[in-house]
Amino acid sequence: MSITRIKFISSPIENYGGFLVDYDNGLTLNIPSDISNSDYQRLIQEIAENNLIVEGPDIIEPSYTELRAAEYPTLQEQEDMRYWDEINGTTVWRDTITAIKDKYPKTITGGTTIGEVPDWVQEAADNWTFNKHLREYVAAIEILEDENTTEEEKTLAQSVIDSTPQEVIESLN
Repeated sequence: MSITRIKFISSPIENYGGFLVDYDNGLTLNIPSDISNSDYQRLIQEIAENNLIVEGPDIIEPSYTELRAAEYPTLQEQEDMRYWDEINGTTVWRDTITAIKDKYPKTITGGTTIGEVPDWVQEAADNWTFNKHLREYVAAIEILEDENTTEEEKTLAQSVIDSTPQEVIESLN
């Protein structure tokens, strides 16, 4: 089964400098944010070469019930508010609860959305592709300059040169 999707399930882990990646084949890897690490290199190569679907981490948005529950005063505090409202003829409890309900209306349903893929992922994949083209271009030039090169090798080398993006060629000047 080939991998078609990679999902970043966490940002760099604090004090570790790595991140979790979930592959659609069920494998989850903790990959260091270190360009010399082989897992990191393999991930970037897979993204660059295989046109994989790359997703950001899930962003879980709480529902209105979760948001309200986190902000409501404790039941003991609410009972105290009710007591003093009755003693003082005030509406502190009602005002407090109404303010929370207004702040978090029932239209906040919560749910999960897919977050952005970190910018560095595309940059790293683009750099990997650029460097691959550069290596292939330099190797093709060397083949054409070698007097022992066969016509077939020259033809293949010339096709690599012809298909090399202009920005790669210009980077050598």
